[in-house]
Amino acid sequence: MTSEPTDDDFRRRAALEIGVPPMADKLGNDMIATIKTDSLFVKVALFWACLLSISMLAILRSCEGHLIYSLDDPYISLAVARNILHGVFGVNVNEVSSPCSSLIWPWMLAVTEFLGFGAAGPLVLDALAVLGAINVSLRLSKRLGLIDMQSAPYLSYALAAILLFVTSAVALPLTGMEHPWHVFGALLILDGLLATTRGEKPSRALIAAIVLTPLLRLEGAAFSLAAIGVLWVCGHRKTALVTTMLCGVAFAAVLSYMRSQDLPLLPSSVMLKSDVTAAVYRGSPWDFLIGLARQLARGMDRSRALLVICAVAIGLATRVKGLGKETTALLLAIDFAIVAHLMFGPFGAWYRYEVYVLALAYFGALYAVEIVLASERGEAAARPVKFIAIGAGLVFGWQFGEAALRTPAAAQNMYGQQYQMRRFVQDYYKMPVAVNDLGLVSYGNPKYVLDLWGLGSEEVRLMKLKRQYGVDQIASLVDHREVKLIMIYDHWYPQKIPAKWIKLAELDTPQVTAGGETVSFYATPDADRPRIVEQLKKLQPTLPPQDSLRILDARADR
Repeated sequence: MTSEPTDDDFRRRAALEIGVPPMADKLGNDMIATIKTDSLFVKVALFWACLLSISMLAILRSCEGHLIYSLDDPYISLAVARNILHGVFGVNVNEVSSPCSSLIWPWMLAVTEFLGFGAAGPLVLDALAVLGAINVSLRLSKRLGLIDMQSAPYLSYALAAILLFVTSAVALPLTGMEHPWHVFGALLILDGLLATTRGEKPSRALIAAIVLTPLLRLEGAAFSLAAIGVLWVCGHRKTALVTTMLCGVAFAAVLSYMRSQDLPLLPSSVMLKSDVTAAVYRGSPWDFLIGLARQLARGMDRSRALLVICAVAIGLATRVKGLGKETTALLLAIDFAIVAHLMFGPFGAWYRYEVYVLALAYFGALYAVEIVLASERGEAAARPVKFIAIGAGLVFGWQFGEAALRTPAAAQNMYGQQYQMRRFVQDYYKMPVAVNDLGLVSYGNPKYVLDLWGLGSEEVRLMKLKRQYGVDQIASLVDHREVKLIMIYDHWYPQKIPAKWIKLAELDTPQVTAGGETVSFYATPDADRPRIVEQLKKLQPTLPPQDSLRILDARADR
């Protein structure tokens, strides 16, 4: 029985009748496929824009018309960015510090500050990064045969939508941090390497991503280093050497600038939040081993479990017979990045640190499954991999979907706590203060802000790393900086709050992403307590409904 002619048959017949060569006909089909892929990008981008807009509207509603990020951290970077424009690298205009985890993110925000975007700068930059990540993830999916708009359009649409959550495209940009750019950079490297292992010439985008990703997040150094190794194995040794030199020049430039400011290469947040890097700074091998042991013993949560499963799956794929050295090198590079993050990288903090490596693990594991199935079933493996991609995407993206749903509540938490502290300090108190959560209080604040945690204060950071930070040092720092008001979480300082400080009030807010639900207001003995209490009373009726401000020293006569 003769089958009915297809559209492709009619197109080929017409091409032969008008004299179009077969190669041109193939090129036309490729162009049509490209147009369809581009239209998919537009549709996915619009869908993402709708989801982001819904989340932003929810934030505006819960924060009384203010667009607030889900974390306090972006305002630290914004404070540094604003001071960069005044010639100072730090949160205070008269004191250098390095509180940001990223080496270049504050400089990127300095551009948006210069252009007048203000607090919207991080969202503008992150939106661009998300669009880039969407485009690359769709292209990567097409390379792996996961998206085929001609033979499986509905599966392709489903996977494209799920990829938004695999890359946390909704929750991550609303943190206001550099992590969407890290995801974009990591996927760009993976896509470029996959193309290179299949015979394409290394692109400039690949080289730029290898160089810049570690500057965006230091955790990106592992994959960038492994990527250079893949280029070498693929025979692009000159490119590998040039890329290595560019990485060296970039880090040398950053190091030179930091040295000129009398600052270390590693940011304060990296050294203070990681036992491993703190041990490296102290030069103690025992501390390094202890820190590494703590990192590995933190428990097997969802993210770690997924990374371990993917690392094993990718490792098994390297044992498939007949696998080329280029493909093996790529699989090992992905595994290297996963293991490096498991050993040294941070997790948690509102689902943001591990997004990039989970995205790498997701695509790497699918590539591994495709290799294994293809070795056993040939071309018949394509359709099962599509279904596996959708199922795995739901598993990988579940927690980031949950983060997206909770983002308005997280922003409301920042608004109810950190934003109200900012209002009190900048609109009522208008004098130097000490805090342990730095962002909103310091952004746009012309008065000195002492960071008792150490991100924005080099004195505190050095004391903590030398293990010389106690009650006496805290009291001395506050007195030396002529600070009269302190706003801190009590539970961050067990047995380290100077006895001479007087608690004036407590601000209670429902906790989501804040460091605590209660902020305590302390005054030093020589502070003008009646004035501070009076200002707290003025603030009290203007607070959001979810806030509770208890004034403990209403008479201020102690």
